[in-house]
Amino acid sequence: YWLRRLLPQQDIDAAWVSGYRSRLLPGAGNDSLGYDFKVMYRRQFWYLEVKSSLGDTQEFELGDTEVRMARDCAITRGTEYRIVYVSNVQDSKAMRLEILPNPLSEEGKTLFRIGGQGIRYQSLRKT
Repeated sequence: YWLRRLLPQQDIDAAWVSGYRSRLLPGAGNDSLGYDFKVMYRRQFWYLEVKSSLGDTQEFELGDTEVRMARDCAITRGTEYRIVYVSNVQDSKAMRLEILPNPLSEEGKTLFRIGGQGIRYQSLRKT
Protein backbone atom coordinates (compact mmCIF):
# COMPACT_ATOMS: atom_id res chain seq x y z
CA TYR A 1 0.00 0.00 0.00
CA TRP A 2 2.92 2.30 0.74
CA LEU A 3 4.32 1.81 -2.77
CA ARG A 4 0.92 2.42 -4.34
CA ARG A 5 0.69 5.76 -2.54
CA LEU A 6 4.27 6.70 -3.46
CA LEU A 7 3.97 5.64 -7.11
CA PRO A 8 0.28 5.82 -8.06
CA GLN A 9 1.04 5.76 -11.80
CA GLN A 10 2.83 2.38 -11.64
CA ASP A 11 1.38 -1.12 -11.58
CA ILE A 12 2.70 -2.26 -8.20
CA ASP A 13 1.16 -5.71 -8.59
CA ALA A 14 3.34 -6.23 -11.69
CA ALA A 15 6.35 -4.75 -9.88
CA TRP A 16 6.05 -7.34 -7.09
CA VAL A 17 8.26 -10.24 -8.15
CA SER A 18 8.99 -12.22 -4.97
CA GLY A 19 7.51 -15.62 -4.17
CA TYR A 20 5.15 -14.07 -1.61
CA ARG A 21 3.14 -12.45 -4.39
CA SER A 22 1.51 -15.82 -5.16
CA ARG A 23 -0.24 -15.69 -1.77
CA LEU A 24 -2.25 -12.65 -2.85
CA LEU A 25 -1.98 -12.38 -6.63
CA PRO A 26 -2.23 -14.73 -9.58
CA GLY A 27 1.05 -15.98 -11.01
CA ALA A 28 4.19 -17.23 -9.40
CA GLY A 29 6.96 -15.02 -8.09
CA ASN A 30 10.68 -15.61 -8.25
CA ASP A 31 12.82 -15.50 -5.11
CA SER A 32 16.08 -15.95 -7.04
CA LEU A 33 16.13 -12.38 -8.37
CA GLY A 34 17.57 -10.78 -5.23
CA TYR A 35 14.79 -8.24 -4.75
CA ASP A 36 11.06 -8.11 -4.04
CA PHE A 37 9.94 -5.13 -6.17
CA LYS A 38 11.28 -3.42 -9.28
CA VAL A 39 9.94 0.10 -9.85
CA MET A 40 10.88 3.17 -11.83
CA TYR A 41 11.61 6.09 -9.50
CA ARG A 42 13.31 9.37 -10.37
CA ARG A 43 14.28 8.03 -13.81
CA GLN A 44 16.07 5.04 -12.32
CA PHE A 45 15.21 1.43 -11.76
CA TRP A 46 14.88 0.82 -8.03
CA TYR A 47 15.19 -2.72 -6.76
CA LEU A 48 13.55 -2.99 -3.36
CA GLU A 49 14.24 -5.80 -0.92
CA VAL A 50 11.78 -5.98 1.98
CA LYS A 51 13.09 -7.04 5.39
CA SER A 52 10.97 -7.19 8.52
CA SER A 53 11.37 -7.71 12.23
CA LEU A 54 8.97 -8.57 15.03
CA GLY A 55 10.73 -5.96 17.14
CA ASP A 56 13.15 -3.26 16.09
CA THR A 57 16.46 -5.09 16.02
CA GLN A 58 17.89 -2.91 13.24
CA GLU A 59 19.34 -6.11 11.78
CA PHE A 60 18.60 -7.96 8.58
CA GLU A 61 20.23 -10.69 6.56
CA LEU A 62 20.97 -10.70 2.85
CA GLY A 63 21.05 -13.99 0.99
CA ASP A 64 23.42 -14.71 -1.86
CA THR A 65 21.08 -13.49 -4.62
CA GLU A 66 20.40 -10.31 -2.66
CA VAL A 67 24.13 -9.68 -2.17
CA ARG A 68 24.74 -10.19 -5.89
CA MET A 69 21.97 -7.77 -6.84
CA ALA A 70 23.13 -5.18 -4.28
CA ARG A 71 26.69 -5.46 -5.60
CA ASP A 72 25.57 -5.14 -9.23
CA CYS A 73 23.45 -2.08 -8.47
CA ALA A 74 26.29 -0.47 -6.53
CA ILE A 75 28.38 -0.38 -9.71
CA THR A 76 25.67 0.10 -12.37
CA ARG A 77 24.50 3.58 -13.28
CA GLY A 78 20.75 4.12 -13.40
CA THR A 79 19.95 1.52 -10.75
CA GLU A 80 19.36 1.71 -7.03
CA TYR A 81 19.07 -1.15 -4.56
CA ARG A 82 17.25 -0.26 -1.37
CA ILE A 83 16.23 -2.13 1.74
CA VAL A 84 12.66 -1.52 2.88
CA TYR A 85 12.96 -2.29 6.59
CA VAL A 86 9.67 -2.81 8.45
CA SER A 87 10.00 -3.02 12.21
CA ASN A 88 7.40 -4.22 14.73
CA VAL A 89 5.37 -5.97 12.04
CA GLN A 90 2.88 -7.46 14.52
CA ASP A 91 2.07 -4.17 16.25
CA SER A 92 0.32 -1.74 13.91
CA LYS A 93 0.79 1.17 16.33
CA ALA A 94 4.55 0.64 16.66
CA MET A 95 5.19 -0.51 13.08
CA ARG A 96 7.65 1.65 11.17
CA LEU A 97 8.86 1.52 7.58
CA GLU A 98 12.32 2.81 6.68
CA ILE A 99 14.00 3.02 3.30
CA LEU A 100 17.66 2.16 3.81
CA PRO A 101 20.48 2.54 1.30
CA ASN A 102 22.19 -0.31 -0.45
CA PRO A 103 24.55 -1.83 2.15
CA LEU A 104 27.17 -2.30 -0.59
CA SER A 105 27.03 1.29 -1.84
CA GLU A 106 29.39 3.99 -0.63
CA GLU A 107 26.59 5.47 1.50
CA GLY A 108 25.65 2.07 2.88
CA LYS A 109 29.22 1.26 3.87
CA THR A 110 29.14 4.20 6.29
CA LEU A 111 25.80 3.17 7.86
CA PHE A 112 26.10 -0.61 8.24
CA ARG A 113 28.55 -3.15 9.53
CA ILE A 114 28.59 -6.85 8.88
CA GLY A 115 27.10 -8.51 11.93
CA GLY A 116 27.11 -12.09 10.72
CA GLN A 117 29.41 -15.03 10.71
CA GLY A 118 31.24 -14.48 7.44
CA ILE A 119 30.91 -15.43 3.81
CA ARG A 120 30.96 -18.95 2.38
CA TYR A 121 32.86 -19.39 -0.88
CA GLN A 122 32.56 -22.25 -3.37
CA SER A 123 35.27 -23.04 -5.88
CA LEU A 124 34.37 -22.60 -9.53
CA ARG A 125 37.25 -24.88 -10.50
CA LYS A 126 36.27 -28.34 -11.69
CA THR A 127 38.23 -31.14 -10.03
